[in-house]
Amino acid sequence: DVEQPDGQIEEDEGMWDSNDELDEMSKADIREKVRPVKMMLLKLRKISKSIHNSPTLLLPAWERAVEAVKLKFKKLPHDVRTRWNSTFRMLDVALEYREAIERMTEAQANNL
Repeated sequence: DVEQPDGQIEEDEGMWDSNDELDEMSKADIREKVRPVKMMLLKLRKISKSIHNSPTLLLPAWERAVEAVKLKFKKLPHDVRTRWNSTFRMLDVALEYREAIERMTEAQANNL
């Protein structure tokens, strides 16, 4: 059990939501600032899932995009809810393969 700043005992492994202490204006400000990150994650998840689910159209397009920017071929990892490090892996590869992702999303035929 962990004592929270307000003196209450929290039994959920020492976790509490510090946002509960913020006023509505501050919460709205945080949501607004976090929104671009959430949107970027959603887009990366969509791209990764689309490539993995389209081995005849998007996977070859991904291979060409990677080859065009002279990188070693690697699939964009899935972000899997039950794997704690999958979001990090997806972001890590996305940063390294940013140019290839840009090529994929610029091509209208890919519908990404």
